[in-house]
Amino acid sequence: MCTLSWQHHQGTLNIVFSRDERRSRIAAEPPMVFNEGGREILAPHDPEGDGFWLATNDQGLTICLLNDYAAEQQHRTTMATQSRGRLVRSLSACATPMAVRSLLQNTAPMDFAPCVVFVFWQTQEPLCWRWSAQAWSETVAPSSPFSTSSLLPQWIPLLRRYFFSRWATELQGWRIWTPEHQLQAHCQRHGWMPWASVAMNRRDRATVSLTRIQVQPGLTRMEYWPGTPVPGAEPTSIQTLKTHWQPLPHSAPVVPPIAPPVDVERLLQDKNPTLWQRLRGWPLRLLLWITQVRQFNQALMALSDTNARRFPAQVLQRLGVSAQVLNGATLPTVAARPVFVANHPTGGLDGLILLAWLQSYYPEVKVVVTDLLTLIPPLQPLVVPVDRYRSSRQSVRNLHAAFATDAAILVFPAGRTARKQQGQLTDFEWHSMPVTLARRYGRSLVPIHLEGTNSWLFHGVAALRQRFNAALNLEMALLPRELLKPATRTFDVCVGETIRAEDLEQLAPNDQQRMAIVRAQYGRLARPHPALAQATSSLVLKETSS
Repeated sequence: MCTLSWQHHQGTLNIVFSRDERRSRIAAEPPMVFNEGGREILAPHDPEGDGFWLATNDQGLTICLLNDYAAEQQHRTTMATQSRGRLVRSLSACATPMAVRSLLQNTAPMDFAPCVVFVFWQTQEPLCWRWSAQAWSETVAPSSPFSTSSLLPQWIPLLRRYFFSRWATELQGWRIWTPEHQLQAHCQRHGWMPWASVAMNRRDRATVSLTRIQVQPGLTRMEYWPGTPVPGAEPTSIQTLKTHWQPLPHSAPVVPPIAPPVDVERLLQDKNPTLWQRLRGWPLRLLLWITQVRQFNQALMALSDTNARRFPAQVLQRLGVSAQVLNGATLPTVAARPVFVANHPTGGLDGLILLAWLQSYYPEVKVVVTDLLTLIPPLQPLVVPVDRYRSSRQSVRNLHAAFATDAAILVFPAGRTARKQQGQLTDFEWHSMPVTLARRYGRSLVPIHLEGTNSWLFHGVAALRQRFNAALNLEMALLPRELLKPATRTFDVCVGETIRAEDLEQLAPNDQQRMAIVRAQYGRLARPHPALAQATSSLVLKETSS
């Protein structure tokens, strides 16, 4: 029965947490500095459970926990013996989200009720972990606000999101929200349904406190209001904590560009002058309408002041797209300099999902994609540009320069968006480049599978083009539309076992066969058609016996 919201304002991350509790619970102690595992922690203290419901530490890591009543009803869990606040206390001693992930995955089964844990790293967008009382799952790009309720747990959180949205509409949109507007939203009480309000009031339960955390380099500030939230009230406690972290790469505020980022006509002139000459006039105007380039540019301009670290998650949040990481595979450390190889089901959203997720764990992430994406300013620091339309020595130099760094690298070996073959979404052939460069630069390899697809229109146009042997990839013009109107709103992500650099040599005699084995491992992560599963098994047997 809590509500959590967050927003960025002038380089500061503002987190506001409304704590709903039973009226008979012992009053919490105001924020103070604790020492957990040699690390300074700033948190309000719950004396009844001897734990925290939120905490922030001197390494820029902030943990927030909400009870998950929907999961309690679904799984019908028995009475837990441990306080969930003790979990926050343990996690708050971690320095990075990778340490949090390791602690959650490697700890013995925990005897506490279902909960949702949000992990903020410095001023980035958060990760969300859910405990069902049986296993942990991970959500990429959760949206603000997030709420839970013991009463009507499926519906009241939706009502509270509606209240936030209506409040934002009255203020003419989220982008003009200040930290004070955000705080006022947590003080909303609706006389006709106080039991569902953000500032909740019921006979036996109520909103008992409000906490705001403001995170910026060098200093974290925590303000605390006990009791019923009142608009304009001064906090009864203000505490600060000196922090000792260096801002992550590409996390500084950016200056918005003046011109729209994507100019299709200029792009055609540069990449395909012959086609541009043929399309001049009404065919070009028709192409611009089909690609929805105006709407695409409007969406990009709305996020033009977002830095590269937050941009992928912000796009997903605005589109209402998220992802669930289904299996609990262990991610390689930063020192392993991993190369993540993934399928390419949608041509846009899949890259944004993996960038948002990987940037939550690695200080720097690069993605190997077409140089066309350098037209999007917030993506420029993340892109390793490759020119797919002409042979380019510069593309080769870009690849070698990226693999020589310590950044984690994301590659889509197919190089093109997947198409349907016999009703099954299938990647094109995977190129061996990631294996070749991973071996050369001593990097580990990690296969990833994403479950998602584009719309029937995209695949229908592709099927018609193939039926009539048209050389021009007409369906590619629909990719901006596919991004703006996603056919898949929730993606499933499965991560394979890490293949260490020294083990790549032992997989097969050459890189093409090595990549075939890596793709076979990726195939086992998917939920394939039976015929494809049999073909994959045959490929594994063939490659391992060669």
